[in-house]
Amino acid sequence: MLHKSFVDDMESILSKLPQNCCKGMFSATIDENINLVCEKYMKSPKTIDVKIDNIQVKKQISEYCIKVEKENKYETLKNIIYRECPNSTIIFLNTRDKVEEIYQNMKKEKFLVGRIHGDMSQDKRLFIIKDFKQGKFNILVSSDITSRGIHIDDVSLVINYEVPRDKENYVHRIGRTGRVDKLGKSITIVSSEEEKYLTDIEEYTGNDIEKINYIDEDKSAEEKIKFNKIQNDLLKNKKVNKKENTNEEITKIYLNVGKKKKIRVIDIVGAFSNIDGINNEDIGVIEVKDICSYVDILNYKGEKFLRNNKEIIVKKKKVKVKKDKK
Repeated sequence: MLHKSFVDDMESILSKLPQNCCKGMFSATIDENINLVCEKYMKSPKTIDVKIDNIQVKKQISEYCIKVEKENKYETLKNIIYRECPNSTIIFLNTRDKVEEIYQNMKKEKFLVGRIHGDMSQDKRLFIIKDFKQGKFNILVSSDITSRGIHIDDVSLVINYEVPRDKENYVHRIGRTGRVDKLGKSITIVSSEEEKYLTDIEEYTGNDIEKINYIDEDKSAEEKIKFNKIQNDLLKNKKVNKKENTNEEITKIYLNVGKKKKIRVIDIVGAFSNIDGINNEDIGVIEVKDICSYVDILNYKGEKFLRNNKEIIVKKKKVKVKKDKK
């Protein structure tokens, strides 16, 4: 992603490339600051700018907003979901803490919901996205981490629980629906203190976002029955799939050895790669602490590994392993 927050990463990569080579940089959006990087590492770069057909975008994605008091946002969120009855929806929020708050609230109310944010490991995020794509849950509560560079088919509704402060993020968020030639809808819930950000977005996109004056709660109650049926069908499928495979997709393993024993990540990778049934693609995030280490075993293989191994050999030493309970 050609954004100013990735400048250091891009410079690190580009500085290691040969002087004489062909370089191509691709992104849905390009921050103005990136031109400085291009001029520094590329010779007379050419820009290919693919113009957006705004008329076609407007046809594909219907944009709405509803203005409510801040304390009424959560009830409004639920009423929107009941009224729209989406097969799948992404709810966007501005911070990790808010993602956790809304996720926990919805989970308590028995919504089939998952959540994703930047504090999760890359492997964990990938598995959550995969579960969402496979319909194991139909509501994803997310920070802006899923607004860019991730393609998910058939997201019928995007809800902005909070108005994004960055105007570009709004465009990326609603772009998660109405993919390719499909139709989609976005609804932004706006509190009084957020109205200025919505105005900025309308000026930036050149579109007036249609206002929803109110949601009929009686009608929402009727639609809730229909939505619950969709959730129950998903839940039945989830239970069937769980019976077919009782293992967790990701299992965090604890090892009682760490930096003080001169253990490195490469040593742990080597140890697990030598175990029957474990391949490199089954080894996820590895954390080496002072006196212990943690390894994510992927692809449902963690439980079987633990059944077969109470200890493994790392740098010619026996190391105890167990499931991390934290």
